[in-house]
Amino acid sequence: MAARVIKPLKVALVVMMVALILILFSSTANKSTIPRGTPVPFSEFSQLASTYDQEINARRGEIEISIEIPKTAYTPEEVISFSVSLINRSDKDIVIHKPDAEYNIISAYPGSRDELAFVVIPDNPAISLAFQGPSAPIAGLVHHPEGFALLSPGKSYVTSIAMPRLIRPMPPGRYSVFLTYRNHVFAADEPNQAESFIDYHAWMGEITSNTLSFEIIP
Repeated sequence: MAARVIKPLKVALVVMMVALILILFSSTANKSTIPRGTPVPFSEFSQLASTYDQEINARRGEIEISIEIPKTAYTPEEVISFSVSLINRSDKDIVIHKPDAEYNIISAYPGSRDELAFVVIPDNPAISLAFQGPSAPIAGLVHHPEGFALLSPGKSYVTSIAMPRLIRPMPPGRYSVFLTYRNHVFAADEPNQAESFIDYHAWMGEITSNTLSFEIIP
């Protein structure tokens, strides 16, 4: 009798484990899937760039960016890391340039280049912040296909990104912070091909995240 009870339990456990593995695999695959692009001669790059630039306003609402932090109080020397999510809010598949893609510029000041910018605002206007300069891409480096991801409707690309370091420890006080995501990279360099690139028709434009508050304590 006991053996008859144990056997169905084992089967149920195996089924549950397989289902869990499939769920985890599905989630991970969506996050890391490299999209299929179209090889295009470099002679067409300018025309495509101009075409996609004209679509920016119409596509602005297709994706959303959000940030989270694990706690709301930090010491002046702590590194503050954020969970950053890019979410497909459209009803179609969208290719995104990953916010943590290699050679992306991460700064504390929104600029004119493709970048992520953490905008930090002290509640006390007397506090002045001086951040270290952004680590800019090295001239001649390429955008790899691994820097892009395909998101189906409702799916997210989630990563962890640290706020740029300050030149001096952050003064005690309360702060608000939001993130801007700017991208004008729609294609990747095709490996080992000097005459063509991979067109992904990736989402381009600029969006702003939600605003969070945190405190620096002595």
